[in-house]
Amino acid sequence: MTGNVAGSSVFSVQVQPSGRTFDTQPGEAVLAAGIRQGIGLPYGCKDGACGSCKCKMLSGTVVHGAPKQSSQPRRRSPGLRAHLLRLSANRPGA
Repeated sequence: MTGNVAGSSVFSVQVQPSGRTFDTQPGEAVLAAGIRQGIGLPYGCKDGACGSCKCKMLSGTVVHGAPKQSSQPRRRSPGLRAHLLRLSANRPGA
């Protein structure tokens, strides 16, 4: 996330390694904003339960949302760290 656009609640997101950018509306999840603007992002269920949308945040801050519960058992990645996020459950934020 690259921060507020002109002091508003809109945030600009840059996808790596493609360099494509898109904006999020206030309170909008990163995945929802990307899909709305035709940006190809990984996902399976659109609500964070499956973990397919997990990605590494290189810079910026997010407001972490809770993913919905899945009927599938959760597998923890041995490399899970604070800079990983689920695109469907997180919104850019200060």
